[in-house]
Amino acid sequence: MNARLCFTRLSCEALLAATRCFGAEPAFEVVTLGSCNGLVKPGAAAGLAQLTTRAQEFVQSFGCANVTELTHDAQDIFGPRVSPRFTEAALRAYGRFEWLDQETKWFWYIPDRGHGSNRLVQQIQRVLAATPRIQLAKLRSAIRRDNGFGSFTPPRIVIESICRRLLFLQCDEDNIIRVPGMAAWDTILTAHERVLVDVLQSHGPVLKREQLLEHCRKRGMDEPTFNQLTSCSLVLQANDAGLYATNAASLPHSEIGEIGTTGDASASATQGFLSEGRVFLAWKLQSSLLQGGALRVPEPINTFVQGDYDLKTLAHRELGLLYVRQRACWNLQRLAPALGAEADDTLVIIFNLHDRTATGIVGNDDIVTQVESGLADKPLPHPDWSAGRTNERDSA
Repeated sequence: MNARLCFTRLSCEALLAATRCFGAEPAFEVVTLGSCNGLVKPGAAAGLAQLTTRAQEFVQSFGCANVTELTHDAQDIFGPRVSPRFTEAALRAYGRFEWLDQETKWFWYIPDRGHGSNRLVQQIQRVLAATPRIQLAKLRSAIRRDNGFGSFTPPRIVIESICRRLLFLQCDEDNIIRVPGMAAWDTILTAHERVLVDVLQSHGPVLKREQLLEHCRKRGMDEPTFNQLTSCSLVLQANDAGLYATNAASLPHSEIGEIGTTGDASASATQGFLSEGRVFLAWKLQSSLLQGGALRVPEPINTFVQGDYDLKTLAHRELGLLYVRQRACWNLQRLAPALGAEADDTLVIIFNLHDRTATGIVGNDDIVTQVESGLADKPLPHPDWSAGRTNERDSA
């Protein structure tokens, strides 16, 4: 009172200094969010660092991230009252934040110019190195193959937004076109990948596996290398009939059953039984599901899956509880941003009746066939894209 400190406006740093001058242990600490400073409870600054580190890992691994999904991480750190606005402010303070689609809350940190600075940009560039012009939907399918079964793939609107920011690409309605001379296109693919593309362009556009393998052998490629290259490839596609083509061609797909292609997304679903006490349900996603987070469970499988489940992804990201009561399951709102789901994707949920877990997988129309064939049983390691493109395909 004598020093009139009670009547002096103090900055956050000055208030902290004054507290220490009186010998008291501060009941707060100072954090910086963008151009503003604030006072938070002790330990909150470490929580903010944890949140921004989480966002950085998302962007480095997958090329982008979602504020809505990261808000759940913020709530786990700071409590349930954390808002998306607070989360956005914390994320903006980390680096060169930029919206990719503000309406759906997708963003990235503007990548540096260095090689391999953004995995998604690198994937797009490699696809266009093999296919000079590609439809946006096919580009997304190629990225999904490379990301691994059931792993995250951004929505088309996010991929298109990134393509519009890349100087070596042009966007023409629903097509992505590479710009000659703006990148060293002949050096982007590995030597073995160029062999695959050349063979399909010379003898295709569609070849059976045996034919493609024989042509590649004549060019010096052994079968183990061929198998590695043709599995989850960015530059070529395959179907369950053993046919291969570049991304520019069209491949026939086998029938996999009805998955509710019209009307209400919750009206119909594919169902089936897997081994070891597991069942699955599959739905064709519509906008109503992505917004509401609830699905209808058909008979007779609804009698098997009643109860609560720990919802997760194949990459072991935990998404809270999934509730199944009678003919409905709900609390799926986090699954869409966690996997990059959008309308017309196919959602598969595998229910484990023994440990009460539910695993969400999003893919193309053939995802049901892949689940039934057992691909979901294979471990999915977390990708490490920090090293940029490797030469493992060439050294296989």
